[in-house]
Amino acid sequence: MAFISNSNHNEWMNLPNLVSSLILDKFVKSSQVVNFGLVCKQWHFASEEYIHTKRNLQRKSLPMLLIPTKRGRKKKTRKLYCVNHEKFICNVPVRSNKKFCGSSYGWLAYSDENRDITLVNPFQNGITIQLPRLHLLSGKLMTPNYWYNVDKVVLSIDPTLYPQSYIVMVIFGALKSIAYIKAGEESWTPIDKENLDWKLTLFSDITIHRGLVYAVTLYGKLICFDFNAPHEEVNVLRDPGISRSIFINKTYLVESSRGELLLVERYYDDWTNWTKTFKVYNLLIDDRDGHLVGKVELKSIGGDALFVGYNCSMAISDLNFLQNCRDSIYFTDDFHDHYLEEFYGDRDIGIFDIKDGSNKHLYAYKSSQKWLPPILWIVPPFDFFRSTTQS
Repeated sequence: MAFISNSNHNEWMNLPNLVSSLILDKFVKSSQVVNFGLVCKQWHFASEEYIHTKRNLQRKSLPMLLIPTKRGRKKKTRKLYCVNHEKFICNVPVRSNKKFCGSSYGWLAYSDENRDITLVNPFQNGITIQLPRLHLLSGKLMTPNYWYNVDKVVLSIDPTLYPQSYIVMVIFGALKSIAYIKAGEESWTPIDKENLDWKLTLFSDITIHRGLVYAVTLYGKLICFDFNAPHEEVNVLRDPGISRSIFINKTYLVESSRGELLLVERYYDDWTNWTKTFKVYNLLIDDRDGHLVGKVELKSIGGDALFVGYNCSMAISDLNFLQNCRDSIYFTDDFHDHYLEEFYGDRDIGIFDIKDGSNKHLYAYKSSQKWLPPILWIVPPFDFFRSTTQS
């Protein structure tokens, strides 16, 4: 009878880091990584270190533009455009007839006429996660076009690396309300705003910062709540220094590479609806309770580059990828409004320089793309980016 001696058993338990990483790289499903970590304590530590490394590498990956170039249901790919090299890198297996309402950690999100939300990862053999139906929409004001019933979808962490602990957050309905669902749950949890004033209904962005959830409205108002509280208490964060009632065209929340929470305000030209300017504020948060102490307008973001649009708002600091674009905001056109009589397409794609206030175009928009779904940012896995840049 064949058996494993104690010495061989110890050798398998104490695999070198390089060997265990090579093994884990071969796994296709995240569940395989989890099962690897269940074998023994040493392999558990190896799998945890592998996930941590992958997550850090992902943060350094350069966001790219995911661009639909042709119409039609049979068109099953979109093109990946590298902003650093200003060229198309490759085709990605993503249908061109779907409007995506979210992009986080390489995952895309879209909704359909039945209020179903689906997550898909084109870099992981197109694997999908079908989320429970968003029944909350039936009790809310709905938009005439179902494409716009779900305004934005944001993931708390990568479902590939954390399949049992990710959270999906959505901004939905004509009133742009908020709801969330945790992995494994069967229904969505709405954020109760009955006791909040009317200027806290039109939410524009949502993110997680230091374990708490922050959301911002189109009036620049903030709320904060804790997923893990037994009954999440929604705190309205009053700005002690500024009283604002001005409508902002778009607002975003971004965590900088230094761990600061940034509020980004985007203003359009009244006639053309093109981006006119941005304002960036450092939100001063009390670490004890997560409340807002104040905010400071910034003329530099420490060399970071921010990426905003339909995607999960993000910042990167490893600007070896980017040429002469420190302290800049990379933006896509997210002005799509179903009430307009005519769509003009994704024209408003560019780079805003925070220091001098200048704008420049990033991608040459083509008139043939006028009726196609929006262009958005997506972050390929780090090894994918490395392989394409070396080729």
